[in-house]
Amino acid sequence: MASNSNSDASKPSPFKELQFKETWSINKMAFRNVRKVESDVFTTEDISYSFILNNKHRTDKEKMYFYMYVEVPHGKTVEVDYTLKCQNYTKRFIYFFPQTSLRGSNCFHCKNYQEKYLKSGWMDIAISGIFKIANAPPPSTPPPAPVSAVVAESPVPSLPASLLSMDSEKVVEFTQKHDFIVIVEDQEIRAHKSILRQHMTLFDTVFKVESPEHKINDLSFDVVKAAIGFCYGQEIPSFDIQKLIALFKFCQVNGMNDLLAVVEKEMSSKINTSNAVLLANASLKIRADKLHENCIKFLLENSLCKEIEFKGLDISLKAELFDRSH
Repeated sequence: MASNSNSDASKPSPFKELQFKETWSINKMAFRNVRKVESDVFTTEDISYSFILNNKHRTDKEKMYFYMYVEVPHGKTVEVDYTLKCQNYTKRFIYFFPQTSLRGSNCFHCKNYQEKYLKSGWMDIAISGIFKIANAPPPSTPPPAPVSAVVAESPVPSLPASLLSMDSEKVVEFTQKHDFIVIVEDQEIRAHKSILRQHMTLFDTVFKVESPEHKINDLSFDVVKAAIGFCYGQEIPSFDIQKLIALFKFCQVNGMNDLLAVVEKEMSSKINTSNAVLLANASLKIRADKLHENCIKFLLENSLCKEIEFKGLDISLKAELFDRSH
């Protein structure tokens, strides 16, 4: 028994530990006209990370939200265990980062936060913890080479007989050797689980992965096809605003952070006098911070434009425009 114990003790740790300790000082003026405050980027050996304090959360009006952004090195995963301290407030956070992303939850109460957490006009947040860096697990099966999405013109011989009789116009294949089918509006999108997992951090949570197929009822076929096509290297189609919003929501639900940024940039590029109010209101509902900021800038720059229906603007956005114009 002693021999086995010594043998186990001599084995190298499956992960590398890195300790970190930072103090983030925020001036009280930073909270005046913005919904979130971002820290500098910190670095500990191979890991770069930063923090965001959302002091005006769109849905939770009682608490602020604290987030950590971690840039995960290629081929690695990162688990972080850290503690946040500010005056008499302490909270512990434990998150797993399979890839570069943002994680966080609520923290301080908004009510009387200046009296509770600020001292001499500054909020000093002490953050200390440990990164655990491990090698990312290999995919369960080798991913097939990405190919362009095509509508099958004839049955593929290797497919199960139950699928060969289906109307080929209702089948989209991203790979012939598939192991997963997404059904939307009675149409099939054939894909590979290992490819989807690489781009959807919440794939195993949202989709019925134990089944060979998953049905989506609340989205259009074009939107889901665009999202899955992105996983195979395709560019998103030239969607209208409503489909872009639907695609953005799909990305949020499934953890498609890369596509999320692309869609938000595309929506921002389409801001004009006829849709600025629509997009600004939508930015609140879908929590698109960059789109929100771009809409506010556009509305401020065009505040005298008669073509913009300012009366339809959300009341909180009207207040923000007023604050930022004075």
